[in-house]
Amino acid sequence: NLSLIQLYNGEFKKGFVNYNSRLKFPSLTKNKIQTDEPIWSPLVKIKNQVIIWPEQGLGDFILYSRFFNDLPSQGNHFRVLTHPKLKPLLERSFPKINFITKIDSDEIDQHLPIGDLAKFYINNFNDVKKRSEAYISVNKTRAKKINQLLPEGKKICGISWISNNSKIGKNKSMTLEDMRELLLLPDVIFVDLQYTDTSEERSDFKKKYGVDILKINEVDNFNDLDGLASLINVCDSVVSVSNTTVHIAGSIGKKTYLMTPK
Repeated sequence: NLSLIQLYNGEFKKGFVNYNSRLKFPSLTKNKIQTDEPIWSPLVKIKNQVIIWPEQGLGDFILYSRFFNDLPSQGNHFRVLTHPKLKPLLERSFPKINFITKIDSDEIDQHLPIGDLAKFYINNFNDVKKRSEAYISVNKTRAKKINQLLPEGKKICGISWISNNSKIGKNKSMTLEDMRELLLLPDVIFVDLQYTDTSEERSDFKKKYGVDILKINEVDNFNDLDGLASLINVCDSVVSVSNTTVHIAGSIGKKTYLMTPK
């Protein structure tokens, strides 16, 4: 908590030192790869292969992946352990890096938790801004096909209103009723970007207000994140609570409005 306050206030050097304490949380230690090999940093010579491993959820992984562009030019020395859902997006966006979905401990020479990347490259707020442009590339061919499924002549707004986080998801989720004033705006088509089953809630909302929130069945919002990114890309804007959807939207440079509980 102290580190988050320090980082928020721009005390990056102190904040990143204290941010190391996150790795003591059981929710993160369970993801730690089991190895006695050394931690890598830009000041350490790469012996052979550096394994960068995920420590948090998909949304956090997407946020941290912006720093892959900062890795030394010998990008082929880096292997990034990631979730299969993210692999197509990452391979397209960072072609010099080898993305893997499983690892054996005897393959590790050096390693790094992905959350450590920020401390190497962020010293001030300008460093943050420099890395806040789009850094994830979508499948443009697929986006074009999805676009043909949407109505013409109206603004398209993608929406996502639920977080499935087991601990804090309930606190940062909304209902369609909570978003009623937005959803009743004229001349806007709303598209469901939610990765949970929303059919009943959407049906109830349509019966009550006559607003049909489109569900693009050609994209599995939960399992097909590459398709979800393409769907987000064809929207004019996105309104979402803090979840994986909003992180994808931000990473591809889509105009995004984040609904926070604070």
